[in-house]
Amino acid sequence: MNTSQSFEDLEIAVKAANAAWLLYQDISKSTPKIMEQIDREIKIDLDFLLEACVIDTIQGHSDWPIVSEESLRWTGNDDNFWIVDPLDGSFNCLRGLPHFGVSIALCAKKTPILGVIIDFAHGDVFKGVVGSGAWINDSRIRVSQIESFGQAVLCTGFPAAFDFSSAQSKRAMGIYEKFLKVRMFGSAAISLCYVACGRCDVYWEDRIRLWDVAAGVALVRASGGVVEMSEVDNDCVLNVTAAANSGLLPSL
Repeated sequence: MNTSQSFEDLEIAVKAANAAWLLYQDISKSTPKIMEQIDREIKIDLDFLLEACVIDTIQGHSDWPIVSEESLRWTGNDDNFWIVDPLDGSFNCLRGLPHFGVSIALCAKKTPILGVIIDFAHGDVFKGVVGSGAWINDSRIRVSQIESFGQAVLCTGFPAAFDFSSAQSKRAMGIYEKFLKVRMFGSAAISLCYVACGRCDVYWEDRIRLWDVAAGVALVRASGGVVEMSEVDNDCVLNVTAAANSGLLPSL
């Protein structure tokens, strides 16, 4: 995909994200409602309302398939596809915690190549194309210059399926202790935005869904950072580490 096409697709993603942002502003005065809860996984009414808005906008400008958290699923066979999380951080939105927003990425053979995330709590628009750059609103962003674990801030979280009684928990503790600070914001998308713009230095999460991280992964790469991703399984689950530089990756 050439650079001109990538920026045309970026504008489609921006248009769809802005449509969701405007809809959220219209309906945010009403109290969000829980629509379903399965174990720790909670869906609210805004998840579905925003999803319809984003999908309608993208489909009006692009013929590529769309994978979305709430409805449309990935077949594993598409060379290029959109991947959407209409409201990453739904529980934060429900409880009035200030880290949530819409996340839209374009993937080429399961690799995110561009991303747009709007931080609904603050109105900031993060956008980027891998190989061309990343921006917050109209300002260029870069990852931090931190190179040592002892000075680095790690963003992480516990996915709904996290097994606290297993080796997964022990591994997480071993990683956390390496860093100066650990922050959990409740939104993988916003966490990756913070790595992309240098507010934090590393994001790591085990068994996260692709739609939670795809746009953020593209933003980190577009802003000069590095990313390691495991293979994506049939449920769109993977492990991800994104960092300001490769020196913060090997021990993870």
